[in-house]
Amino acid sequence: AGPPPPPATMSVLVATRAIHAGSLLKPDDLTTAELPAAAAATLLRNTPENRAGLFGAMLRHTLAQGDPLSDGMVVRQGDHGFLSAVLDPGMRAVTIGLNQIGSDASLIWPGDHIDLILVRETAVPGRSSAHSVSSETVLSDIRVIAVDQQLMQGAAPDEHAQGDSKTMTLEVSTEDAKRLAIALKLGKLSVSVRSANTPITLTKSSSPVTWAGDVSQSLAGERAAPESTTLLIYRGAQTATARF
Repeated sequence: AGPPPPPATMSVLVATRAIHAGSLLKPDDLTTAELPAAAAATLLRNTPENRAGLFGAMLRHTLAQGDPLSDGMVVRQGDHGFLSAVLDPGMRAVTIGLNQIGSDASLIWPGDHIDLILVRETAVPGRSSAHSVSSETVLSDIRVIAVDQQLMQGAAPDEHAQGDSKTMTLEVSTEDAKRLAIALKLGKLSVSVRSANTPITLTKSSSPVTWAGDVSQSLAGERAAPESTTLLIYRGAQTATARF
């Protein structure tokens, strides 16, 4: 009799590298391995359907390089409680319309960290044009969780067509959620995308205000001129105006 046949194997999905719990899976996080079929019965087989279903799913447990995946190890987009599972402890998810920040999301992806800049027009009678417009950073280093319904770059490329996005979901603290709600009432918000290697250099309380006169030299000249004040003087039934 010849040698016994080799044991049947199955191609399963395994981690390409060490991946921490809470990470959203990307296409290059997964590779394949051949394991004995008996031991792989509960693991995720290497099929196009399983690969597509894992992109954007959140890991429940940390994986080492080569660890196989099973259904119970992930929370998929659309599963109950998925968004709350993505949030860091104590954080909140806030969705804002991109029409509220005067920007599209063509260059912003889930996972990016951004600053939110408040631009206000505060024209006041008697005040120079140099102080009519101001900008200030109201929130720093805010993580973008989702753009529309897409929670990771590459998970569903057709859903993130350039210029088509309508909403952006941000991970913020409770205090920052209140600050954002007020900022949206005060003026227009603009987005600045942070470099992945940029440390936080500004705190929310120390971010300086930039005035129109700091940007435009012509307006700076107006700011240098003394601003006039109007004083009403009443003498019985007569009223006089004085400017100084």
